[in-house]
Amino acid sequence: MSTTKSCVWSLPTLLFHWILVIGITAAFLLHQGRFLSVHVALGYMVAVLIFFRFIWGWTGPAYSRFSDFPLGFGKLKEFLTNIRMEGVKYSGHNPAASLAMVLIFVVGLLTAVTGIFLLTSEQKGFFAPVNQINPFEVIGKWHNPLAYILAFLVIAHIIGVIIDTVLHPAKATLGSIFNGRKNWVPEEVRLTPLQKGFSIVWIVVALFIFFLSLLGQQVSTINP
Repeated sequence: MSTTKSCVWSLPTLLFHWILVIGITAAFLLHQGRFLSVHVALGYMVAVLIFFRFIWGWTGPAYSRFSDFPLGFGKLKEFLTNIRMEGVKYSGHNPAASLAMVLIFVVGLLTAVTGIFLLTSEQKGFFAPVNQINPFEVIGKWHNPLAYILAFLVIAHIIGVIIDTVLHPAKATLGSIFNGRKNWVPEEVRLTPLQKGFSIVWIVVALFIFFLSLLGQQVSTINP
């Protein structure tokens, strides 16, 4: 097995990761007062990003597919038991990181969707015309608790990366978050033309939704 650094995270995966990080962090911090419009726009963007990420999890390249995530209680228990040892070198996500990422995707999407429901119950946002006060308001009440669960998962994931870096610095896990490259990767990631096209649509649509929402809210404020 090669010990040289190889590409494990493709550019679309890296872009998704960092735009999601910025989106979730900014949305959590800017949820009140005059920044509420930015919070809402970020929520729409996060929802679109994660929706496309689920598709990418089935159609994307190696290491980004959910089939490459070593999920399962047995694998997680084995990994945590032997966390100090080199053991099996995971080219992509290890079992703990795999579980954290799946939970972040699911809770992140639910947080964004419940936020949209909350907006709709107040007759605001893209879906205001289909407002049905009672069901939308009930589901929307889950938005804040889910946001705090999401924050906990993100922090836990960051702590996991730090622990992995301290215990096994040679794997270059931390660096791979920035440059997409890790040690002990038997095969580099290669994108097909279809995957490249999909990734462009993915990022562009998410950013477009963000700016469309932000602009729409500004216009509605100027012209109530």
